[in-house]
Amino acid sequence: MSTRVMNKVLVVIVLLFFWPTYLAAHAKLVSSVPAADEFVEAEPKSILLTFNKPVESTFSSIRIFDLDNEAIKLDKPAHKGSDNKTLEVTLPELTSGKYKVSWRIVAGDGHKMKNEFFFSIK
Repeated sequence: MSTRVMNKVLVVIVLLFFWPTYLAAHAKLVSSVPAADEFVEAEPKSILLTFNKPVESTFSSIRIFDLDNEAIKLDKPAHKGSDNKTLEVTLPELTSGKYKVSWRIVAGDGHKMKNEFFFSIK
């Protein structure tokens, strides 16, 4: 077998062995309140984001936007009590309608992640 083929085989073996471990090391959002695509009866008082690994509240943000894509002013998120896997931000009074929650976090391992989801108030 040529050196070139051996190098490709070696790369594939290394990726198959290490890639799942690399992916498992990152923080993932495991739940949110309100949940993604949830229709809530009453306006929520806060947004809670819970991850599977610790996150840094200092370098993380949670933003919320109304249907017109206007940002609603929020304070910085903080850990929920001593739980360093959950971020919470208090919400102002919201009216019925659809809202977009956009979040960015820095995990305890230093990796940055971001995503967004929607919820609606009846």
